[in-house]
Amino acid sequence: MTKPLNIDRAAWFLIRCYGDDCAKVAYQRLLNCQGSGDKTGAGEWKLVMRRVVELHFCSPKGRFN
Repeated sequence: MTKPLNIDRAAWFLIRCYGDDCAKVAYQRLLNCQGSGDKTGAGEWKLVMRRVVELHFCSPKGRFN
């Protein structure tokens, strides 16, 4: 049994390590999980990919814009 992935931690790690390629890396890991039949892992990497896009590529929303 594997430990569940910490989505925010994984997203920030990919952003720090890969910069603008972070979404590509998350997508590749998603495809690797799908290819090996790991539906749980694929679902987690899909969440990481979405979070990476939110954190790195979208402009922040809120009070300080």
